[in-house]
Amino acid sequence: MNMTTNGGVMCAAADAKQFLCEHGSSFSQLLRDVAGESGLYLAKELQKALDGDSVDPVGAGHALRAVSNLLIGSDIPHGVCPGAFRWHGARVTELAARFPN
Repeated sequence: MNMTTNGGVMCAAADAKQFLCEHGSSFSQLLRDVAGESGLYLAKELQKALDGDSVDPVGAGHALRAVSNLLIGSDIPHGVCPGAFRWHGARVTELAARFPN
């Protein structure tokens, strides 16, 4: 995909990067609380897809959808703030919808 001609994907990638910059620590902790090492793996896959100047929009979309599905299918772990769980889930689902399949 040519990222220079697809402004929508570029904006989605910029928003996802900003999300990780601002909330990456709590996002990673939440994924670890929900799914252990496999949750952290998803966070790393998302970071890898968004790293550098060459964004992988398909990879980012897959990672975001996998996280969204994980959170949708999970109960709120003991000790995790329900509001934070729901907010992260909603934000990730919103971001995922902006990426190609």
